[in-house]
Amino acid sequence: MRLSVVIATIFLVTILGTQSKPQEGQHGALSSGQVNAGTALIAPSVSTSIMARRILAEMYLSEVPLKRADRVLVVVRSSLSDPLNYSYETVCELRTDAESQLNIAGPKYHIYIYSMDDELRASELSHKSFAADND
Repeated sequence: MRLSVVIATIFLVTILGTQSKPQEGQHGALSSGQVNAGTALIAPSVSTSIMARRILAEMYLSEVPLKRADRVLVVVRSSLSDPLNYSYETVCELRTDAESQLNIAGPKYHIYIYSMDDELRASELSHKSFAADND
């Protein structure tokens, strides 16, 4: 496992509380009594999409459409220290902002977790970044 995935996995364990491979009959390592609406992805380039799917796979989480998600995993590349805003009026604004980053050549991966309400407003739960050359 590469360093970037290890860092991202530790980050997601902290944020999502998922710690182990799900047992039979469980999804996303949640107990059978918990509801896991799922995680939507916003990852605008090939490299960010690969990283986002690696993170989901390491966490035994599945990708769901935005309308069914209760959180959004956003992976972008940028030279900025905090390229995305803390909150967005719509998840479409979040997607547009993510797509405007230097996603092909940015020197750092930025991994964000946003919560999403019923009106599809997004609020940042956490953010981590690490050098893309560790990938």
